Amino acid sequence: MSNTTTTLSPEKIQATIDRYFAATRSTNKAAEMVACFASNTVSYDPADGPALKGHPGLLQSFQQIGAFFTEIELAADFTAINGNEAAVKWSGKGIGKNGKAFLSLLVGD
Repeated sequence: MSNTTTTLSPEKIQATIDRYFAATRSTNKAAEMVACFASNTVSYDPADGPALKGHPGLLQSFQQIGAFFTEIELAADFTAINGNEAAVKWSGKGIGKNGKAFLSLLVGD
């Protein structure tokens, strides 16, 4: 088993981030968001939560979150890329199933 790291270009990282946030504004949000990740991805969101493994784990999580809203979209407001890592300041807006609008400003990595 090889333990090599592939270096990604800043342009590829930015394009993936842009595609992910565009997916949040699409009609097929969950599936398009999942497509931004490698099929063997492991994600921890929240960080202290259980691992979301592969596309099925991510899809289930994104669908569960989306079930709380009638409308939701996210936008990347600022991205800082350092090597293979990126931090994104993002904002979100939408309407909950309860009919109330929301606006959120968050920083993630």
